[in-house]
Amino acid sequence: MPDRGALEVVSAALSPATMGAVAAAALASGDWSELVVAPALGFLMGVAFLSIFPMTPIAVEDGVSGLMSQRIESEEKRIAILTWSAPVYAVGSVAFVAVGWDSMAYLAACYAVASALLAAITLRFRASLHAAGVSLPAIALALTRGPPWSALLLLLPVVAWARIRAGAHTPSQVAAGAAVGGLVPLALWLLLLRPHP
Repeated sequence: MPDRGALEVVSAALSPATMGAVAAAALASGDWSELVVAPALGFLMGVAFLSIFPMTPIAVEDGVSGLMSQRIESEEKRIAILTWSAPVYAVGSVAFVAVGWDSMAYLAACYAVASALLAAITLRFRASLHAAGVSLPAIALALTRGPPWSALLLLLPVVAWARIRAGAHTPSQVAAGAAVGGLVPLALWLLLLRPHP
């Protein structure tokens, strides 16, 4: 078995919070014509609503060690974190609309819907949040910033390897997380954002 430390490093590097910050940075480096606040403030809002605020319950309850563990054993705690995160992301989406940052509002809405779905799924099945955390920004960025961003999906086998080898998930749990993370942004894009004739 690979060194547990290496598995933890991969899990931390590809965690939903890390990937949320990556997505915020990707959008921040894009076209600023849609943003009415200063770019730096917009980026900080993105990191706050996509990375920091959703992780607050873990930090408050478990401190830094909880943030670094990358494993939520209790299903009740997992559901509590997801049900906290969904409205946090929704508030973020509204805040991004208020400042005119539509692409970030879309991304935050994707995270809100995915968090709510994953909370409901967790009642019966433990889908991988890490896999969802990779596929969601990959698809959302590919739709908002162009197909090259779909290359982030190449990180899925890496996160799958780390989560399965660490004993955190089974292959079907990783696949379920990846499916939720990928289908939510596609569905919201088709329903809300795709130009209609």
